[in-house]
Amino acid sequence: MVYRDNKFIRIELDQDNKIALVKSKSFINDKEYQRSWYALADLLLEHQINKLLINDQDTKVVSLKSVEWLMQNILPKLLASMNNLTAALVPPEDIFYQVSIQNLQGQIDNQPNFSDKITVKWFEQPDEALEWLKSS
Repeated sequence: MVYRDNKFIRIELDQDNKIALVKSKSFINDKEYQRSWYALADLLLEHQINKLLINDQDTKVVSLKSVEWLMQNILPKLLASMNNLTAALVPPEDIFYQVSIQNLQGQIDNQPNFSDKITVKWFEQPDEALEWLKSS
């Protein structure tokens, strides 16, 4: 089921495996990043999904402002409503993106109420990430 699809991002639900699939299509500005995460959070909560595949191979940098917004507005809401979140991330080769995501991972790891509830694993290919989520 496709939940959101525009020039920036595609969000869909694999109902059989109870996995939310996110495919970034291009650079995403802060406003669209926020809209997309609100839509994704609604999907996760509405369908009680705690597995997430984020394929960002076609993305560039995520702004620090967006990372901070995610930490303050979305992750607390999600984690208050679910026991855990398992995420598989397929990053692009872009070094600036990887720094952005490592910053987010560092912030998650430094907050015990987050780090105990979120598992993130990085993959080179979406197929590998999906198989890991199906088996976890």
